[in-house]
Parts: sequence; structure tokens; C-alpha cells
Amino acid sequence: HRSTFIDMAHRLTGSKMMHYTIPMSKHLFVSLQALADECNSGKMTISLDDYVLPNLYKACLFALLGKSVNMPETTADFLSMDSGGYYLLSGIPLFAKDSVKSRARLISALTIYVQEMRENGGIEGASPIFLHVVNQLHERGYSEEESARALMFLIWGAQSNLLAVAIAALGHIVRYPCLYRDLATRMRKAIEENFVDMDALLTCEPNALNAPAFRVMESIIYETLRLDAVSS
Repeated sequence: HRSTFIDMAHRLTGSKMMHYTIPMSKHLFVSLQALADECNSGKMTISLDDYVLPNLYKACLFALLGKSVNMPETTADFLSMDSGGYYLLSGIPLFAKDSVKSRARLISALTIYVQEMRENGGIEGASPIFLHVVNQLHERGYSEEESARALMFLIWGAQSNLLAVAIAALGHIVRYPCLYRDLATRMRKAIEENFVDMDALLTCEPNALNAPAFRVMESIIYETLRLDAVSS
């Protein structure tokens, strides 16, 4: 499985990730916009964690797995497993019980996904990278559950730090209204100058965000990594 993971890593360069970033960006934008509209109308309030984490996880999972018909919902189990990741990996049973149960349910859901993919020869909207990994594991004799465990590892690796950095960065930003207003102004101007509309932003090649106007976002990520420890 190591060669499979290495092969996947080689396919995750900025110039090759449009098949992943575009569906993720579109899915995330629609979800967050709908919640923001409800909050702005006064119909609901929501914590930053609940606003960001489930929606970012679902958007990333959708971009990787596509539209599975049979796979159960996994958001709560993934977030539970991830929050107890230290105890899970350290083998501390007293504090790892919830994470162990969540991991088992997540593996069960992914086993159903692998079964569906193998029976149908693919799944609508699934990332070519993920499809390649599942096919490689099948060719090398992995059972459906073994493949599911490998996929869980890949999903965890792809999402854990992403979720942690996203929520930490946004927490720092909204804590300081002047920073939030300045950043929002800069980003609106950068988007207007570099893209014809929001859809062009959501469907752009990842390398397009390397433009000088967006470097402040890179600085925010690096500063967040400096201030906040992440799992790996």
C-alpha cells in the first residue's frame, strides 16, 4: 500500500488537482452560502465550528468519493475520530473509546463504498485519484474492508490538518474585526481584478491563486501554523 500512497501523492500537485478542487469549492460555497443566508435573516445562529467543520469535510469528501448511493453519512464519526486522534494512535484505551467506535463505523461505511464502486465499475463524480487508488488496491488483492481501511487513512490524512488549520485561521480572523474587514476588502478587490465572477474563482486552476493579490492568504496560513499545533 505504500507505493499506492506515494503514487497518490505524486498526483496531488497544484496543476493536477482541478478535478478535486473544483467540485470541492462549488459544494462548499453552496453549503456555506445557504447557512450564511439563514444566519443573516435572523432565522438561526451557528457556532464557527458547526459552520465550518461539517461543511468543509462534506465538500472534501464529495470531491474525493463522488455521489455514493449506499454509503451512510460519516461526518459525525470522522470528526469524533479526528478529535480523539491522539488517544487513538497512542493506544490509550480509556480516552480512545469513542474514537475507536467512530473509526469502526467509518470503516464500515467505506467498505460499503468500496463494494459499490467495485460492483458498478466506478462512482459518479469520484476523483480519478481515488478511483485509481481503489483499483490498485483491488489489483493487489486487498479485500473490501482492507481497502476501506486504506481509504480511511487517506481521507484522514487529507482532511485532518486542513480542518484544523481552517478553523484556527478563521478563529483568529473573526476575533479581530479590523483584521476581518481589511482582509475581506482585500479579497473582494483581488477577486474582482483576477476573475470575471465568483464561478470563475470556484472553477479556476489552484495555481491561479498564486497571484500576488492572494499572497496575504498564504501568510495567514503560515502564521496559523506558527501559532497553532496540528496533528502532523
